[in-house]
Amino acid sequence: VKTIRQPGRVFHGFSQIEVVDGENPQVEVELTQSFHVGGVVVDTNGQPVARAMVQFFGTLGMFQSTGADGRFVIGVEAGSYRVNAWKSLNLNSDQFFDCPNTRRVEVKGDLAGLRLTVCP
Repeated sequence: VKTIRQPGRVFHGFSQIEVVDGENPQVEVELTQSFHVGGVVVDTNGQPVARAMVQFFGTLGMFQSTGADGRFVIGVEAGSYRVNAWKSLNLNSDQFFDCPNTRRVEVKGDLAGLRLTVCP
């Protein structure tokens, strides 16, 4: 297994590649420009929320948890995202789409200072 990393780039592939013993397949990987988006998740009283899950939904879903201070930084490619945050995340529910605090965010470059109120 190889990890693909390059500063300022992101890989959004989730395909599996089957390699048969004795073969030497060539794989082409495309890395796209990524930007850093950072901010803080707060509760309805304006207090930071530690270990909240921040969700970015565009072409793909991206997730990042907050630190003890409620802050997060995530690398995403340019585009339009629906963004929200939860105290806990249940991947088997429709909670991604049921948050009244969901915001629309346009990413065209690095973005700092995003303030999200945690979903109820």
